[in-house]
Amino acid sequence: MELDPKGVDHEFNFWKGFVKSERFKDWVGNYPTPELNQLVRWLISGFLDKQRLSLLGEDTFYVLDVGSGPVSILNGLDSRLRITTADPLSHLYQQIFDYDTAGISPPLQMGAENVTTESYFDLVHISNALDHSFDPVAGLKNLVDQVTPETGHLIVQGFVDEAVHERYQGFHQHNLSLSENGRTLNLGSKEGKAVVQRSFSAENLGCEFVSRSVISMSQPNSSAGVAPSRMRWTWRPVPKVIRRAP
Repeated sequence: MELDPKGVDHEFNFWKGFVKSERFKDWVGNYPTPELNQLVRWLISGFLDKQRLSLLGEDTFYVLDVGSGPVSILNGLDSRLRITTADPLSHLYQQIFDYDTAGISPPLQMGAENVTTESYFDLVHISNALDHSFDPVAGLKNLVDQVTPETGHLIVQGFVDEAVHERYQGFHQHNLSLSENGRTLNLGSKEGKAVVQRSFSAENLGCEFVSRSVISMSQPNSSAGVAPSRMRWTWRPVPKVIRRAP
């Protein structure tokens, strides 16, 4: 699928400025960035501890971070993480960031809807990017397929109804929100002048609900100058044939 040129320009212009900022230095350092949601840090630490105590006894935890931007926000979190990143604008990021000097591999040039690998991952993570997808439903279904069944997890972060807060600029064409029990994702997509509402559940995707959180933001995080709530939910795929990451 072809990306909207206006959306590409809007997103790339953001990252061109961000890679020059002091904030971005924390993303490429060999330590956890303060910008990573504390609940996500705790969740991943818990997954790592559980794996270490399991019969598998593996010290390596394979992670796929989709819609990562130039560098994963999970970079530097834990030496046991083996992070593969994916972002459809990878070719543009390589024009503004020196991956060789940083010792970091550029993202695979793939989005949520079409990312595919030869392996399953212990964790698939997508932060503030599912609503950027051409088709968030197809994207989420595809991400579920990348997770190791039964033992792996999918973590999705974002902002509630961000397209409204961003005034439908750039890739912000979809509003996402969670049901009270976290088991259903509500999607409002702009089609012409109308916003079409859809809902789908963890069970519809062959998943089990694990946890959710919705946190009110005290500072604006959008061009509209309004503070949307940050949401995070975690699902776990039900068992199927397992293949391992290399």
